[in-house]
Amino acid sequence: MFYRLLAFNLLIFCFIGNCIAQGNKKVFIAMDDLESTTIGELSSTGVKQCKIIYGDFIYPKKSHALVTDVFVREIERLFPNKNSNGFGLFDWEGDLYYDIIFDKASSKEKSYAVSQFLKAIHIAKKLRPNVKWGFYGLPNPKYLIKNKHSNQTIRKVLNKTDFVVPVIYISSPNNIQKQESYFNQIKSLVNGIDVPVYPIVWDRYNSLDSKYRRKLIPSDVLNTYISTILNQDIFDGLIYWGKDTWFYSGNKNIDGKNIDAKSFKRKYNKRVISNVRLMLKK
Repeated sequence: MFYRLLAFNLLIFCFIGNCIAQGNKKVFIAMDDLESTTIGELSSTGVKQCKIIYGDFIYPKKSHALVTDVFVREIERLFPNKNSNGFGLFDWEGDLYYDIIFDKASSKEKSYAVSQFLKAIHIAKKLRPNVKWGFYGLPNPKYLIKNKHSNQTIRKVLNKTDFVVPVIYISSPNNIQKQESYFNQIKSLVNGIDVPVYPIVWDRYNSLDSKYRRKLIPSDVLNTYISTILNQDIFDGLIYWGKDTWFYSGNKNIDGKNIDAKSFKRKYNKRVISNVRLMLKK
């Protein structure tokens, strides 16, 4: 009995030690184009899904307002059960988003934009109260310093969210250090907002430079990129986004366009699993 108890205590100690080493940082996947077997394998590791409501279901045809009926149907599709739980992310990147984050928008424009964002989260929470909701790219770090007057506007929205999702993509191998300079800005902005912060990351470069645009980030650079984020006390984990099949089917310029769709998707799923394993080791 003594040895069993000792073994049990050691097991608990190792489990707690592992949690502390990992810092209890969560890893989410926000991809709706993965194979069901991939989703199952990732879920078995404790990785959670973050379901995205894309702009077409928020402001279709670039509407300057929330289109409620379309929005509600998409929430009900993604979370069919009224008692569903999980994580939902609004990908609102239209004009109203820029009215919130840019100083050049007038007070009237900002107030209207905030009212639409708050309307969206109010409807979502009423429909699916057990789901946690957040907005993609609030804040968007690269605009924080130049648009300081907009920070209070951003906070009005963040105060109603369940988690904060700054977008932290890199545009080149040398861009990681620049991203680090944004972390204190994010910390200052979310100070006093008591919700987790999960930056969203991508394994491709987000760049206007054709040399890097949508190219896969090499494994050594990706390792540094992910480590840099997960080593920040301000972040409670990360959200790993991707939609490679959309880029492929839309004939976008990405790696792998020279192979058939089935092979492309197989490589995509394999890469996602490999990258998640890397993230879980951090």
